[in-house]
Amino acid sequence: MAIDLMTLAFKTPYKPTPKVVLLTLCDNASEQGECYPSLKTLSNKSSVGSSNLNYVLNTLETIGLFSREKRKRENGSNTSTLYRINLSKLVTVAHSRGEDRKTYLLEYDTIYKKVIAPKGKNKKNQILDKGSNQKLDKGKNQILDKLIQPIGQLYEPSVNHQGDIKISPLSKRVDFLKSQNSFINYMRATFKNKTINTEDQYTGKKIQVAISDKGYLYDKITGESFSGTRALEMWEKLYEFAIKNPLVFLNQNEEETA
Repeated sequence: MAIDLMTLAFKTPYKPTPKVVLLTLCDNASEQGECYPSLKTLSNKSSVGSSNLNYVLNTLETIGLFSREKRKRENGSNTSTLYRINLSKLVTVAHSRGEDRKTYLLEYDTIYKKVIAPKGKNKKNQILDKGSNQKLDKGKNQILDKLIQPIGQLYEPSVNHQGDIKISPLSKRVDFLKSQNSFINYMRATFKNKTINTEDQYTGKKIQVAISDKGYLYDKITGESFSGTRALEMWEKLYEFAIKNPLVFLNQNEEETA
């Protein structure tokens, strides 16, 4: 059971059925966001019928909340499907506010209608097919346009490295992805003097960096601190990696790679 993932699932704006299916996946998941429950298990634990369960799972997968990998035994027969929860997407949806929450709710409802619409029939429901977006008003089209943004664009990118940033543990571990500022706070509170393997974006060479007791990035080999623009660029690179690989930072390994 991954309590952090379940907490995030509770915060999503989805209606009861997709939310309980998402919660069931999170309940089965490891800390790495992986699980392999059978459809029968998911149906029994969520109390969602098998037909609708498939619709909901297909919709949640389409919008990127998890991926599925069909696995086979050595003899070629099928075994349980591996589910991988997309923590970046889950964090983004869970922490959305105001119009953004409506955006993600509309995203789900729109994809769900497409999933359940029989092919070649009930064109009224196939609002994502070519030419059918006319059925959406201008406001909804603008909301749908936001859904194709890269995930990194959903986070505020700016931070003033020269200013003093308070070093304090975050109340919830996943909050560190909400903004680059939150990420720096998290790193300073959690990764102090730990080795982070990364690369110099100018030379491409592998380097080791760490965070000093005062909260500044420094080269672990030379002991020289990064400052000014160089420090900002390094923080941005680490933050970009965290957005794409949040579980690495949640696991808090002794040596990390970014």
